[in-house]
Amino acid sequence: MVVYPALFAFCVLSIYGFYMIYHLTQDMSHIARNIQVISTSIDPYMGPHMASMVDGIENMSSNVQVMTRNLNAIDGNMEAITVSMEDMRGSMQQITGHTQTLEPMMASMVNLDQSTQHMANSTFHMTREMGSMNRGMSPRGMFSRFSPF
Repeated sequence: MVVYPALFAFCVLSIYGFYMIYHLTQDMSHIARNIQVISTSIDPYMGPHMASMVDGIENMSSNVQVMTRNLNAIDGNMEAITVSMEDMRGSMQQITGHTQTLEPMMASMVNLDQSTQHMANSTFHMTREMGSMNRGMSPRGMFSRFSPF
């Protein structure tokens, strides 16, 4: 909910920024040329300085073009990040689905634990009864009184 609007706002602002900078450099280039024409008509020594200023503005224009390419690369990277985020969202939904299947398994494990405790308790009672039967069968026990030997 936050990433898509932020991505859209970033793209709109970067495109608008490029548009403004590009037109600013074109306007500055036109101004520099006009000033050069005016300055040569007024002062002949001002021409070389204006030519270097025009060169600087042209360099700035080429730098803006490089910035545009870099912004396009950033835009591509943001799209890749968006795709990755969508993949992560799908994975998280799968994990949530698996977590929901674990809850019945946990209930079954609790039932299995209770059943094992009941079995251990029954085994304990059987052991105690077997011990009492063993004592009854011993030579001094109750059954030895009935035997003729």
